[in-house]
Amino acid sequence: MTTNTDNVQESDYDQLHQELAKVAYLAYRDAVGRRAVNGDLLPDWETLPTRIRCAWIESTRAVCINIADRLESLLYKDGEL
Repeated sequence: MTTNTDNVQESDYDQLHQELAKVAYLAYRDAVGRRAVNGDLLPDWETLPTRIRCAWIESTRAVCINIADRLESLLYKDGEL
């Protein structure tokens, strides 16, 4: 379901997933007091390495797919709307 992001660029993803990934990262960064496990400050979204931004985008994409699948199951339960 997820992709190895070693050779992926942000342009490989659509704008929606890029925006949602940024929201998710910033929420995470704020939730942990802007500090990594080792105590270092977590960087702004724009200064994250491309590979890390793509990993956040891929994670967000996976969550979106999961939500869409769940909604589809709820909406079309037993083949009915």
